[in-house]
Amino acid sequence: MLAAAVVVTGLLMPTALAEHVEPTRVSGNPSCADVGKGGLSELRIEPVADGTYSDGTLEVTLSNVNDTFDWQANQPVEVVIVKGGPDSNVYDYGSGATSDTGHGAPERANGTRPGVSHVSFCYREQKPTTTTTTTPPTTTTTTTTTTTTTTTSPTTTTPPPTGRCTGWAYDLRLDLADIIGGFVGGPVTHTQKDVFPDQETQSDLAVIFPLTGATEPIVTATTLDTENSGNPADGCVTRVTYEDLRVDLNNLTPDQGIPVVLTAKVLETVTSATLQPDDMVEITSKVVIIGGSLDINGQGGAEDGEVPPNTGFTNEPECFGNPDGPGQLCVTVMLHETAIIPNGIAANGVRIKVSLTTALPPVSSQLVDLKLAHAEADAHPS
Repeated sequence: MLAAAVVVTGLLMPTALAEHVEPTRVSGNPSCADVGKGGLSELRIEPVADGTYSDGTLEVTLSNVNDTFDWQANQPVEVVIVKGGPDSNVYDYGSGATSDTGHGAPERANGTRPGVSHVSFCYREQKPTTTTTTTPPTTTTTTTTTTTTTTTSPTTTTPPPTGRCTGWAYDLRLDLADIIGGFVGGPVTHTQKDVFPDQETQSDLAVIFPLTGATEPIVTATTLDTENSGNPADGCVTRVTYEDLRVDLNNLTPDQGIPVVLTAKVLETVTSATLQPDDMVEITSKVVIIGGSLDINGQGGAEDGEVPPNTGFTNEPECFGNPDGPGQLCVTVMLHETAIIPNGIAANGVRIKVSLTTALPPVSSQLVDLKLAHAEADAHPS
């Protein structure tokens, strides 16, 4: 009986300790059945947040969840699969470990990590070995192994469906009216819907619209970052951030020779906790003029290459050029209307409309309707 007691004790109190291993990058979305080890059960966690998760056998606690996370389990885990972006990281612990730190999805080429969309813990169900003695003495050993796959939510921290973060983050939407029939371009990059946290970063952004005959980019930026962050208890944030964003309308329709360049830094932060139905999103913007002059919101003119002071927004077009000549170019920089959704917000950040008005006859032709930093967030209170 002593030997049997030792076996049971060993099963109830696993001795596998924390063992950090380097992950293997695997394309796509593998499961525990794909890691080359038979007889594994799978505990899949989605969405990934701080909390304790269980399928009735394995219990895993996640902590410090951000781009990476730490974990601790009540029994040995042989493989952990972390999915984020197009690929997965597979952490193989051999016979098993009960904790580790710093798990995350595979890094992008620029060294940043996408958010974790889900994580799978692969383990073997362990049953105690029992010895039964009868007359005459016989010994019966029974071992049962069951393979199951369970997707679970935190037992303590996951709010009901109406209390979860949901959202998108887009970087660019472009409507080319009267040129190619209202073509919509973008988003160039976006976060995964309903995944918090999630972050997508693109470097050296350049967008060319060849259907207009353009050969140079209309939109450039050194960095474009879209991010979902936060939680229902503290507030959900969907954010789009640009560095060195430049919108060059000269490169939209070269044959029109539009002499204006607009530069903007848009949509720093959107949070449902601070926005009311009548609020506007706070955005900073500046306009740089090339080959002409333009008065922005009565703040004074700017000559070639200068930046007008205190640039704001207007729903009225600002025009330059000779209205009695071949045409007048009008530029409208505005905050797009803010649409409130239940317990959250959806908003277009900056909208730039460019139209060319001809003198004979006086016909206004809208050339471009450019929306920057289209973001949506739906933050339900917990």
